[in-house]
Amino acid sequence: MMNNLTINFLLLAAGQGQRFGQAVNKLLYKYNGEVIFSRLWRRLTEYIDVYYRNPEIFRRRLQQEAEKLSCPPTKKAQLLALSAQINLKFRLIIATRKEERELFSPLCYTENPVEICFVDGSFAREATAIQALRSINLPESSVAPVTFTPAEELFFIHDAARLQVSDELLDRLLINAWLYHTAIPMLPLSDSVVYFNAGENNKPEHLDRSRLFALQTPQVFSSTALSYLLSFLPPITAEHKSFYEHFTDDSSLYAAYGGDIRYVKGEENNFKLTSFSDLERLK
Repeated sequence: MMNNLTINFLLLAAGQGQRFGQAVNKLLYKYNGEVIFSRLWRRLTEYIDVYYRNPEIFRRRLQQEAEKLSCPPTKKAQLLALSAQINLKFRLIIATRKEERELFSPLCYTENPVEICFVDGSFAREATAIQALRSINLPESSVAPVTFTPAEELFFIHDAARLQVSDELLDRLLINAWLYHTAIPMLPLSDSVVYFNAGENNKPEHLDRSRLFALQTPQVFSSTALSYLLSFLPPITAEHKSFYEHFTDDSSLYAAYGGDIRYVKGEENNFKLTSFSDLERLK
């Protein structure tokens, strides 16, 4: 019996990219003859292509990733069995500014039977993500996800300025989120960090970097986890602008409402294109 799992890639491409220093949206900037967003689109469609060209290779990759999980043996055995019979369906959702949709649309093409849809961005990153989920009619629910009960649908919420996410990281996130309902990539900080608390005369506090980690995207959630989160959130209006601007990533918003987070190892190469000089780091 095949086990069905829907994979949604929600690409957040509605930012202004002011630090990039160009008049155009950085994702639409041409570098080495190619629009930057096309790099990410090619990366994700190549990942999807593997499944449609040879699903058995894709399933074996997922089984190899499942073998690495630290979880109860019975649950690992269950996941390995499910991975061997997984049937995937993909959807690509692109959140853009309304006036830029016609510029992104020609870049978004695949020969595989993948649904592609566009949604409008909003005034802040988290507002864009939540508005996108509501616009595709993801329902609200008061039922929290149950760990070790495999998800039926996953959402990879991804900052489109992270262009080089690898197959290995995507597999790792998929397997962990499938079982734990969330999967957030992170990396330990290598720099020393100082924190200025304005409430105490701006006295600097040197933080222990061994306990500090930088979060990346894609941040992955099951549809059950996101439906649970949506049940708590206010409408996206000017009245709630400060609320949505307070959160800078999806996991912090989910954790604020008691959601359990599963963290996994991220990748150095999965950096976010922020400044113009970051173009030199692209491979």
